[in-house]
Amino acid sequence: MTVTVLVRPWETIIRGLKFTELGGLKFDRDLRTIMTYLSSQTTFGSGVMRDAFARLQHISALLTLESPEDADDVGGRLTQHEIKAVLAQRI
Repeated sequence: MTVTVLVRPWETIIRGLKFTELGGLKFDRDLRTIMTYLSSQTTFGSGVMRDAFARLQHISALLTLESPEDADDVGGRLTQHEIKAVLAQRI
């Protein structure tokens, strides 16, 4: 799928960055804006878009948590090891 060409490298870049609370919120807003735009430009709908962006949405949710202890409450497609790595990106 063409969206994967965008999502995979973006995830790799995001995984190499550090985020403040404000940075996590900005990333979440940008992610939602891009998803909305791409959904409006395609014929296959938001369900396919949601699936393609599921990992980035999970990363975004983890970056915007008030407390890392709340990570267990966030469902998603990341492994426990990946969740710990994303939580380590928070500064």
